[in-house]
This record gives sequence, structure tokens and C-alpha cells, in this order.
Amino acid sequence: MFKIVYHHFGDFQECYYRLYSEHYGFFRPIIAHTVERFLACGDPREGVARYECPKCRQNMAVPFSCKTRQFCPSCHEKRTLLWIEAIQEELLLPVSHRFWSFSIPKRLRPYFMWNRKLLSLLVTAANNTLAKSLSGGRLTKGMRPGIISLMQTHSGTMDWNCHLHLIVTDGLVDYTDPALPKFKQCAFWDIGVMTEMFRLELLTLMVKRKVLAPEVADNLMSWRNSGFHVYATESFRPADTQTLINRLAYAYRLPAPLNRLSFNDGRVTVAARKQTLTMTPVDFIASARG
Repeated sequence: MFKIVYHHFGDFQECYYRLYSEHYGFFRPIIAHTVERFLACGDPREGVARYECPKCRQNMAVPFSCKTRQFCPSCHEKRTLLWIEAIQEELLLPVSHRFWSFSIPKRLRPYFMWNRKLLSLLVTAANNTLAKSLSGGRLTKGMRPGIISLMQTHSGTMDWNCHLHLIVTDGLVDYTDPALPKFKQCAFWDIGVMTEMFRLELLTLMVKRKVLAPEVADNLMSWRNSGFHVYATESFRPADTQTLINRLAYAYRLPAPLNRLSFNDGRVTVAARKQTLTMTPVDFIASARG
């Protein structure tokens, strides 16, 4: 990864507007900022933290890391492990949970690629779908499922595919008394109904934001095969550490993990789940830019 970025990111910047802007939109400044931090990761010239044993006076210097997520393989892995530990110990209620996935049709994905602020609509639509499905189709004050949302913007083949992974309590939590939340487990989740609720929620929000014209939303609502998908796993308990690690590692994965990435003879090879992708270094950076 370092070789690819170090030697070819300048070429990527030079040709971005000529080759990629029509498909990916304008060049976001956060891309260059993230790459600069990644290239300086672990470089002692960028600063170190010095540790000394108060007894034997032996000391060591540890270079600063970039602490970027979804790009630097080393820092991303460390952040993921620390985040999983914090979720398990500080956030999850001691009740059963499920992992959920919410995805949208290809027809809508470019809207979110060109305007990243719209990604919040996916979160709102999914949260409303889960809450309303447990409350008779309406939002009730103080009554919500516990939800942690994770945004993923790439597919297994590094294409733009914005979708949500969520950790959700397996039922409704009554927060009327914040000091003593009460949990009521859901006996049955109707995935088919929830898929249609998610479609309606998201399209309604997009019309309200004037992203979609009402007639376009009506057309999308008429599709028999809508392209919207909602999926839930079996329930698990927060104490099931391995299940939590496996699921969150998948939801928080890099576009191209190092164990599937190789760089030889000027070509980048990514062993995707269903196919092997071979591309130029510049094309790889364009696909991984997120």
C-alpha cells in the first residue's frame, strides 16, 4: 500500500479531473490530507513519544502514527480493536442484539457519492424503520431500539456502494426513566415489511431535501424489484466477543485489505471475494479513495 501511494499519488492528483472527476465528482481535500498523514505514519522525523522506566531509566522512542481509519492498514486495525472493546464494555446494553444491513439500489447511489452529506439520510431512514417497526408504525417519545450505525461506502469489488451496517437491540428499549431503561424483546421481525418501510422513508427524506423530484420517487416506489435490501443476523449477546469481533471487523473493513493486495510489475492485484481485479496503481487509488 505504501509503495503504491508513495510512487503514484502525485500522478493520481495530476490526472484526476481529466480522467475521474466525471465519474467520482470533485476532488475532496480530505483525500490529500489523509494520504499525507498516511505517508508520515511511523516516520520519526514527524515526532516521537519518549517512554522511560522510572526504575532502570531505560527509555524508548515510539514514532507517532497517523491514526487514520479506512485507509492506513495498521492504524485502522488498532482503532477497530479499541473501538470493539469500547463498544462491548461501555455502549451495549446487557440484552440480546442483532446485526442489520440496509442497502439501496444502484439508481440512487450516485446521489450519495456526489454529495456525502446525504449519507445522513440513510442513517435516519434506517433508524426510523427500526423504531417504527417496533412501535406500530410511529415514533414514540422515549421508546427506541438501541442502535449503533456504521457507514460502508464500498463493495467487495471496490465499487461505490453506500450501505449501512447496524448493531441493534433485539427489541424496544423504554428510556422514559434514563436511569433505569427497560427492554422488551421483539418476538418477530418482518423483514419484507421493513424493506418497504425503508424504501418509503428514504425516498420521502430525499424528496423533502429536494434531491429527488416527487415523480421520480413515485416511479421508484412502483418498482416490483426495488433494489432495497434489509437483512438481519441471528441474535447474539454482547458477551459473545468473537461474534462481535467478526461482525464489526467485516462492517468496518478496508476497501482492499493487505492480505488480498499485491503490487508487481507496475500492476495492482486485488483478490476480491468473487473475482481477481487487476488495475493500474492510479486506477487503484481512484477506486480506494472512498
